[in-house]
Amino acid sequence: MTPAARLAPAEPEHEAAAAGTRSRWVSASVGVAVVLPLLALYGIFLFWPLVDILLRSFDPLGEVSYTHPNFGFTNFTQIGTDSLLRIIELRTLRLALYTTLITTVLGFPVAYLLSRMQPRRASLLLLGILVPFFVPTVVRLFSLTVLLSPDGVVNSFTDAIGLGKFPLLFNTTATVIGMTVYQLPVMILILYAGLSRIDTNLTLAAHTLGASPTRAFFTVYLPQARPTVISGMLFTMVLSLSFFLVPSVLGGPRDQTMSVFIQQQIELFQWGQASAMGIVLLIITMIGYGLTLRLTGGATVGVPTTVAKGTSNREPLRGTPAVWSSRVVLVIVFVLLLAPVLVVFPLSIGTGQQVVFPPRGFTLTWFSQVFTAGVWIPAFTKSVIVGISTAVLSVALALSLARTVQRIRNRAVRAIILAIAFAPVITPHILLAIGLYDVEIRLHLIGSNVGLIMAHTVIAFPLAFSIINSALAQSDITLEQAAWTMGSSRTRTFWLVVVRSKLGSIVSAGVAAFMVSWDDVVIAQFQNGLSKTLPVVIYSYLDSGVVPAVPAISSMLVLLVIVGLVVSLVVGRVGARRGPA
Repeated sequence: MTPAARLAPAEPEHEAAAAGTRSRWVSASVGVAVVLPLLALYGIFLFWPLVDILLRSFDPLGEVSYTHPNFGFTNFTQIGTDSLLRIIELRTLRLALYTTLITTVLGFPVAYLLSRMQPRRASLLLLGILVPFFVPTVVRLFSLTVLLSPDGVVNSFTDAIGLGKFPLLFNTTATVIGMTVYQLPVMILILYAGLSRIDTNLTLAAHTLGASPTRAFFTVYLPQARPTVISGMLFTMVLSLSFFLVPSVLGGPRDQTMSVFIQQQIELFQWGQASAMGIVLLIITMIGYGLTLRLTGGATVGVPTTVAKGTSNREPLRGTPAVWSSRVVLVIVFVLLLAPVLVVFPLSIGTGQQVVFPPRGFTLTWFSQVFTAGVWIPAFTKSVIVGISTAVLSVALALSLARTVQRIRNRAVRAIILAIAFAPVITPHILLAIGLYDVEIRLHLIGSNVGLIMAHTVIAFPLAFSIINSALAQSDITLEQAAWTMGSSRTRTFWLVVVRSKLGSIVSAGVAAFMVSWDDVVIAQFQNGLSKTLPVVIYSYLDSGVVPAVPAISSMLVLLVIVGLVVSLVVGRVGARRGPA
């Protein structure tokens, strides 16, 4: 064989390698092009605001200068040495700790019962637990002010049974109750996600070996549940640290938290202290979230997609005192969660100019005032427009990023992308709110729908991405490969095969993004000009004085949520019946 003959095969191999290199470059270029809009969104409306706040925190005057930054530790030193600021920090930690302990004590028995029930019954109970999440937070806070007032439902009940009345409003008690009502569904979902994966065959085996139910629970079941409980407590603690609305509405002067302090300092144009306090809060949040991820192995906290293994949801629960106590706790939790949602209905029909319970007389005047007052309909319309726009944009970005993530094989690259995608989750909303306010003033976006949509997309995108990414991770690649072999392009295959098969998850992601936008007050109150969203309008009345139109619009929102949930449940059941046919 001549040398030329021996060298002949080298050319095709070289061409193949070059073609493979070009293909990888093309794929990488497409991936960069796909995620470029998200990088632009995060760069302008997340990282730029955080950099601004960081620069302000180090500047003694709280100013921003990119050309001549003035670095100093005056603001941070004051946070550590000022006795009043230390009290605020310790108070924030104490409130978060109280909330975490109470939600754990109430949430664990409920999650345990749900994890042992049949899936259909557990799903119905979970739906009831999640109903308050679809109702704006300000509506529930308004209801709590009525329930906990000196002449409210709770004090009327305790006074009727001879216990007298208690100071339950505008103090630490009210703040903890409000934070518990908000965090309890989150804790139950986290615990249910972990407990439903525990195989209770091990506990059953311990019973057969002679262990009592109590000993089997503490020596076999609880050690398996411990990582889930600890991660749930850490996650709840992290969320509780950055609460703003609850202590702002239900707390008193002695219940000022770090988030409330930041908002008050911005109103006084004290950007330095506010920014430094925000950075401290961000660091604490990042540490807590990091510990949570370490305990969960990097898993996303959320609603479980699988039921328990083995016989965990088939073995009937024994009528032990612990089980009956758990059922009592389940009733207490439902009352605690649903009472603030349902009490708005009787409050909306009273004839007096003041909101009292029980209502005096009967009238529908306040409902008509909602449509004629000139403030509610524009606010409702703006909330819907901003919410729908946020949902569409969040879903579009989530689809593109999720598709890109599924194609990446390098675990380190995937981890970096996921960390960036979920960065808004660990950013306290009050910190992001003041940072966005600072940036959007320079961009002349304050008061515009575009500015608010961009801000809401930043906080709504992680949830939409989490839902869509989990759905695409379960896609069957063989369906796409079959379409490719039939001549379909990759783009056409993605839209006709992948997207269509995951349409339910995509719609769920859109609804979740809409609800995040719909519920926001913290960011929206800094972004709104003369035109305000509906939650901000309700919050302004809570701050200045409630008018009877507030329970009227609140009851209409609750009714809208209930009707929507019932319709979705009926449609889901009809679809499930038609599916097998």
